[in-house]
Amino acid sequence: MSRLFELAVIGVSLGSIYALVAVGFAVIFKGTRVVNFAQGSVLLLGAYVVAALSPDTGFWPALGIGLAAGALCGLVLYGLVSLVPQGDHMTLSILTIGADVLLATELARRIGSRVMPTGDPWGTGSPGSAAWSSPTPASPPCCRRCW
Repeated sequence: MSRLFELAVIGVSLGSIYALVAVGFAVIFKGTRVVNFAQGSVLLLGAYVVAALSPDTGFWPALGIGLAAGALCGLVLYGLVSLVPQGDHMTLSILTIGADVLLATELARRIGSRVMPTGDPWGTGSPGSAAWSSPTPASPPCCRRCW
């Protein structure tokens, strides 16, 4: 039963992330009548900044700096988009595709094949929240020497 609960929590959290992405696309499209293809790369930039700064500054300061980096990138993209004449939606869409390619390529070059963990933001050492917590599983005795 606990496995079912775990899968339900994972499914609801993943569905919530998909819903937030969809709402972001809808809000941007409703406001500008342009599909912003660079939205995922701006998110990747913020996540990269959080993962890069988290070991040195801690998770919460890195999260604030990552949010600020994403917002600054969004302002720069807004400045570029505002140079295009109003009503030229095709040019704006192509501009966002170009920004997406540039950001994604540079971040992929910087990240490479590294896994960049952000650590434990709650400081508990086990996954969970204030309401529930699951203990960190122990490895079997035969695998302890491998880890």
